[in-house]
Amino acid sequence: MSDIELIDILSRDFDVLLDDADDYNVAIYAGKESEMKVLGAHSVVLRARSSFFRQALSSEWAKKKDNLIVLKKPSISPDVFKIILRYIYNGRMSFDLVKDNATILDILIAAEELCLPELCDCIQDHLRSNNDEWLKKNFALVYRTAAFNDSFKKLQAYCDQIVQEFPELVFKANDFLDIDERVLLLLLKRSDIRMDEVDIWDHMLRWGISQTHNLERDISKWTHSDFTVLRTALYKIVPLINFSQMHSIDFYNKVKPFRRILPTDQYEDLLHYYLVPGNQLTSARLAPARTKSSIIDWRHAALISSWIDRKDENISTSGFTPYTSAGIPYEFRLFLRGSRDGFSTTIFHDRCDAQSHTVTIIKVRDSFEILGGYNPLPWKKQGFDEWQETSDSFLFSFCDDTLQNVLVSRVQEVTRAVHSMPSFGPSFGISDLQMKESAKDNFICTAKRMSYERPIRKNKEAFAIDDYEVFQVIAKKNPAPP
Repeated sequence: MSDIELIDILSRDFDVLLDDADDYNVAIYAGKESEMKVLGAHSVVLRARSSFFRQALSSEWAKKKDNLIVLKKPSISPDVFKIILRYIYNGRMSFDLVKDNATILDILIAAEELCLPELCDCIQDHLRSNNDEWLKKNFALVYRTAAFNDSFKKLQAYCDQIVQEFPELVFKANDFLDIDERVLLLLLKRSDIRMDEVDIWDHMLRWGISQTHNLERDISKWTHSDFTVLRTALYKIVPLINFSQMHSIDFYNKVKPFRRILPTDQYEDLLHYYLVPGNQLTSARLAPARTKSSIIDWRHAALISSWIDRKDENISTSGFTPYTSAGIPYEFRLFLRGSRDGFSTTIFHDRCDAQSHTVTIIKVRDSFEILGGYNPLPWKKQGFDEWQETSDSFLFSFCDDTLQNVLVSRVQEVTRAVHSMPSFGPSFGISDLQMKESAKDNFICTAKRMSYERPIRKNKEAFAIDDYEVFQVIAKKNPAPP
């Protein structure tokens, strides 16, 4: 007979011990008064399996009644405690017998409270492997469970991945409106949420209005008192919204109608920022600088910022060190996203002309390849074949998500650094990176080295794109140390 078979027999015998014993010496009062049940157990088994029970059932802590050790646990329901007792006795966790995933989360919380780390790991692995869809739909509950408990590292890692890769799932979860404020604050303090700030603002308004219950849908009918109620609900939220990363059109359409819930000095500061070119914000700000790109994350932004500041020109034997996430000295303000705003040269010029210090990001179709370029000069559409001169522009490429294979190509022919034409989108050099409108494929692009140091693609053929974005890069007033 194998060792596994012997262990199975031992597990079965301990099942019998739990179910049929007449020598229990522990009475566990599980659940709150309305649902409380008394469960019998053996102290020797409990103490052998858990450090919690070793302390709770010790002579120093244990309380007795009618020759039984009495243990009260109102925080754990009888059904959950029965499942955990079964695990303590037979060493097995039978998920098929659990009625729903919410109960599995309750078992996880109880297992941590009862100091059963192996069970905690087992439950987290099960949830991640078998219940991905449910976790996403009930993200608020899952994140609240994991975020503030270091025993749930695996679930925390899962939540972090969702926030970084699929942030819209967080805000579109079935239970988003039930999310706890402290969980929301934890989310908003992150710099790696890859969403437009205006979309985050929309979701915060939706959450805030849901907390007040009685507000009209039509804000034109709101009274001063209504705005005061919403301002109170979002008092801690508003400082964590990065309003300066919104496009001016979005600020006008989405923020201005709710200006009365913002502090007056902050709103005036933002108004000045949007109306006066080059003006910097003066009011104190707590909001993190989010990359808010659907193509790149903070790692790409850190490298691009490092190239703008020419950190790569001070290369030691071990290579150059790019900025950290906290040390990025620039804000990336989104001007344009093709999939959101449209793929046309007219839209590009309407949104980006006269704007300087811009970064163009291109996602190549059917590949992991990301290309782009930095233009310190204002874009123009007037004239034909107009060249702009600068020695500070550069092109770059990221071949995959690992960032192990990256390339930067600085301008050589400075008199042909940037190319402006009404029929072209962002264009660098003679043909080093060009975007031309196409009725069939959004934009058709070429990347043939002519005016820059090196080619950013091996393939010289024209290529289509999945999406592209244009950001304005704005120096932070008080950047963190690099």
